[in-house]
Amino acid sequence: DDNAKTAVMEWVSSQAADIFDAGVEKPFELYDKCLNKKGNYGEKDTSM
Repeated sequence: DDNAKTAVMEWVSSQAADIFDAGVEKPFELYDKCLNKKGNYGEKDTSM
């Protein structure tokens, strides 16, 4: 259905900046945690 496809594409486009920003900022948060714990920090990646 073209209407559904258009709606999904519009929603994805509207979310893209937030998703990108979160993806860019997340590693810095993890690095900060690691450095503040002097390297004794790890986070399991359960997304795979």
